[in-house]
Amino acid sequence: MLRVINADRQANGLPPVAWDVTAAEVGALHAEAMADQAFFSHWSPDGVGPDLRYSRVGGRDAVMENIYTFAYRFNDGSAAPIDDFAALVRQAQAALMQSPGHRRNILTPTHTHVGVGFAYNPSTGSFYLAQEFLGRYVVVDALPAMAQVGDTIVVSGQLLPGATEPLVNVTYEPLPSPMSIEELNATGSYQRDATIYASSQPSLAENGTFQATVALDNAGRAGMYSVRVWVRVGAEQVLASEQFLLVR
Repeated sequence: MLRVINADRQANGLPPVAWDVTAAEVGALHAEAMADQAFFSHWSPDGVGPDLRYSRVGGRDAVMENIYTFAYRFNDGSAAPIDDFAALVRQAQAALMQSPGHRRNILTPTHTHVGVGFAYNPSTGSFYLAQEFLGRYVVVDALPAMAQVGDTIVVSGQLLPGATEPLVNVTYEPLPSPMSIEELNATGSYQRDATIYASSQPSLAENGTFQATVALDNAGRAGMYSVRVWVRVGAEQVLASEQFLLVR
């Protein structure tokens, strides 16, 4: 899959992306959940999306996800074994490239890394795939997973080559709610209902390290907060990092 992704990027004049183990773990876990529970969505049954799933396993970059499914069955509807996974990977990539949103994700010039997970359910004949794309332009220090409303935290990190002008903002959204399989299968493209309530221009040293202090307090409300770090890459402002905190 990495080879065919990079072949499509090269054909469109773009640099290759590198493999990311953490993103691959996230993709594999989500593909397995979809295969086991027979749903197809960027959301998970616990009501979270790819960005929070990636943050939960220690990822600190911003992530963008492509998903794909294919029913591999005999004419009578019974599950068929997959005897050529390489052909199925090529078929999946070709289908994603024909979808404008998925194609845009694959061909985003500022993406630098990807991880991919597969899953196949032999009892249903259903194959699932999740691609997790990243743009790695900062190394942000880990934030606590939990905090109290009103706490202040220090956001610090290091710009990587090609990144300038860091900007930090903080988002708020209610705690995620579980979703039924019917609700998951009724979803479309992924978009969170997150409100940006604070922005900060961090102090920036000559060596590319930066630091900002932010308050976890959106009108005194508990919920799911996230800290985002944006950077400028060429002429484009890119979301480079997002970490989530459960704030009570």
